[in-house]
Amino acid sequence: MSSLPSGKLIVPEELRDTSKWPCPEECALDDTVRFYRIKTSIQMRLGGATYQAIFQETGIVKPEVIRQIRRCLTESSPGQIIGFFALVRHRRIKLYVRVRPVEPDPLSSSAGAAGALGKLFHDYPSAQKFIDRRFLVNDDNHGYLEAYITFVDLWRQFRKMLTDDLKFSAFDWPFNTGNEGYKALLTYCNALVRKHPERWLRVRKGKKISWKAKTGRGIESLLEGLDPLIEVQLDYLMQDAAGVIHLKDARGLDHPIRVRRWYVGILAETSTSAVLGLYISLEVNPSTDCALETVCSAFESEDHSENRLVMQLLPDGKSLMVSLVPAFRALTWALLHVDNAWCNSSNDFVNNVIDALGCTVVFCTPRAWWQHPVIERVNGQFVKGMHRLRSTYGSSPQDPRRNKPQEKAEEYEIKFEDIEALLVASAYAHNASVGSETNFGKTRVEIANHLLDSANDQYLQQRLPIAKQSPQNLMLLWHCVDLKITGNLNTGKLPHVNIDYCAYTNPELSSDFGLVGETLRIWICRRDIRIAYGMLLRDKRNIGQLKIERRYRRYAITWQVFMTIMRYIHRKPDVGTYADPVLGLYGDLKTRKRQKNDRSGSDSSGGDTEVIKQLEDAGVGSHRPIKSTRKAPPPLQGDPFSLWNGDAGHKSNKCRKSKFDDPFDIFSLTKK
Repeated sequence: MSSLPSGKLIVPEELRDTSKWPCPEECALDDTVRFYRIKTSIQMRLGGATYQAIFQETGIVKPEVIRQIRRCLTESSPGQIIGFFALVRHRRIKLYVRVRPVEPDPLSSSAGAAGALGKLFHDYPSAQKFIDRRFLVNDDNHGYLEAYITFVDLWRQFRKMLTDDLKFSAFDWPFNTGNEGYKALLTYCNALVRKHPERWLRVRKGKKISWKAKTGRGIESLLEGLDPLIEVQLDYLMQDAAGVIHLKDARGLDHPIRVRRWYVGILAETSTSAVLGLYISLEVNPSTDCALETVCSAFESEDHSENRLVMQLLPDGKSLMVSLVPAFRALTWALLHVDNAWCNSSNDFVNNVIDALGCTVVFCTPRAWWQHPVIERVNGQFVKGMHRLRSTYGSSPQDPRRNKPQEKAEEYEIKFEDIEALLVASAYAHNASVGSETNFGKTRVEIANHLLDSANDQYLQQRLPIAKQSPQNLMLLWHCVDLKITGNLNTGKLPHVNIDYCAYTNPELSSDFGLVGETLRIWICRRDIRIAYGMLLRDKRNIGQLKIERRYRRYAITWQVFMTIMRYIHRKPDVGTYADPVLGLYGDLKTRKRQKNDRSGSDSSGGDTEVIKQLEDAGVGSHRPIKSTRKAPPPLQGDPFSLWNGDAGHKSNKCRKSKFDDPFDIFSLTKK
């Protein structure tokens, strides 16, 4: 909005309607008579009345009417005028800018020095920059600057800068007055704090405190999920309860693995906070597999028949919403909120979720946990009891709960089925047995059944396509990559595709040398790399199931472990020449782990424990049980969680099995 001319008063046509002007609460004013007189005179003038008629009606003379109209039409913000707020007594419509030189009265310390600091900053911009850089320290500042500088030190440095750099004398302001310059500096610094609270808090209180200053000034969400199954939130619950976790492989052999921390993936619905997905990952950090398995658990049937504790607590073995309400298996959602973790930003996770479910993946602001409060509240309910172990590593090395965590961890023998039973029982209690205040005392299962009732036509269901309603056809746990077909007729090298040091082929591909150089899109099951399918991109022709080379066919290893083996071969090429590289990697990892234990006296190979666990879970290694050389002391009270006393003699099978019994049935959905 352009500024109004100082000569003849011209009111734009779009501003003649005074009913649209900003106006204060008139009943709260101290001098309502004066306010109404001036307001009436302005309305009469803009309505076409003469100044004489206005004077006879309100007693306001012509110059005053013109002055008050100019004040009301002053721009307060881009595209907005002050309006009738300008009629409030002692209301300043713009900042005071001093023009005359500063000549304070020698008999008074403050008289004649109004706006002196502002004029100094206007005449010498370097002085204002000097104050800003020292009071609000930026992270990109070079050199030593005091982050917690006091006002006294700032005033002393400012006076020194004026005399040394700007050559101020004792007759210039602020040297020719008392402490008025110091008071003006305090007022300016307090204004900086109000204008830049985040910078001030970040310097003096830390980054975590400055994040809270954004509350109330964020951007509202463009999409709000008001009905259930519109928005879901995915997050990971970190358990830093260190201990020795016992797992049993397919042969029933027990494997004690020291774990420093582990994660639980939780998928919760935003409207009712119902837990849709749950996955336990014994990883140092969550991976893509953990994220995909958590989402996939919201569509697959639960099977805890081999966990004796789960079947004792829940005879039917159902805890997630897809098991408690089977109709949920055919439904999907529109928005999936995740944080900025590496596993959530991977191509496999984002592409698979969008292609399979057709939903939008929304990434929250880094470190802004309050943007997904539902999943944080659910995590808080699941974490109860985990931090009470004496072996906890705490939140940091300075955490008072941290007391020799490695030594304490060896005292706790934790069974994996105990952890699984504890979390499954907690999920069931959250979904089916505990009413929520936000749901008016109803459980999440009761709300879901009511919404899916055939008589209720107010809830619009978002259903998956019929072909994808089977978990086998959902295509969530697949790695997709485009590769060039290689081969050489002269050397007899049959056509195939290479993934690092591993080859895939089948009879149809290997018998046609004309396919060399073509691009093949290959899908590999992330649970078992032996299951793979290919499609030629040239004519979108399906060439069926691919076979992995013989030395990798013995074990049902996951894609994550397979990539670990490939990276290991890059570092140690000799492993790639083994007849069984999987067994060679397993032997090297066990040897390295044993050497570290002998040197340090404790298990420090935290990054290898998950790989070793998955390899042993796939049947790699010796058939003989591994005997412990040291007898672990018994727990202080029952089992680590003090919930039940487990029986060490029961059998648990935690082997990863492919859920695709008919491999050709899952390829009915071919990417176009």
